Amino acid sequence: MISPEEPRPTCDEAAIARLSYLNWERSRAEGLSEYVYRRRAVDLSFLTAEVVKSELTDNERNVIELVYYRRKKLSDAAKDMDRDKSTVKRTLQRAEEKIQHHLKYAISYQYNLKTVSFLPVAVREALAVAAWRLYSPETFGERLRKLRLSENIGMETLADALALPESRLEALESGQESPTAPETVALAAFFGRTTDYLLTGERGGSYDV
Repeated sequence: MISPEEPRPTCDEAAIARLSYLNWERSRAEGLSEYVYRRRAVDLSFLTAEVVKSELTDNERNVIELVYYRRKKLSDAAKDMDRDKSTVKRTLQRAEEKIQHHLKYAISYQYNLKTVSFLPVAVREALAVAAWRLYSPETFGERLRKLRLSENIGMETLADALALPESRLEALESGQESPTAPETVALAAFFGRTTDYLLTGERGGSYDV
């Protein structure tokens, strides 16, 4: 607790403190190779989202958003698009091929590959990460899950970093249990977010961790 006599840190000072704490916590749970591999999918997700936005037709973009971003079954996506399932399936295949075409060199570079056999897997992983970044959560648990998966962090890694049981994190994400004040502070610092964001979804620039 900051006493009234002590000056409150500036936003820049708070951001630096959060980043330092974040790096320290993650260093306890991840080795360098684990960090690099995890970040590949996160970095690629930004490129993937840009390809979806800029290089696909409206129908292709729509089916990608329905199937990957909103996690709908192909049959449900077909109903939403008022098209038959086989047509939507072909549209999805074309969209995936376009994304792979635009990202194949970036993936080859990121994963140090001589071939692109890993290409479809890398694209699907990047689309999954992008989907969580674009997701609009409504509860503490959903916001926590969004932050974790948009950073491609496994439950075990986060649990180890914060010295919490995986079962406790699962209960927080599912909404079965509520976070304690220390847990909220630790999670906010780990992800470089404010406690207000985790608790209410508000995106403020003030120092409230």
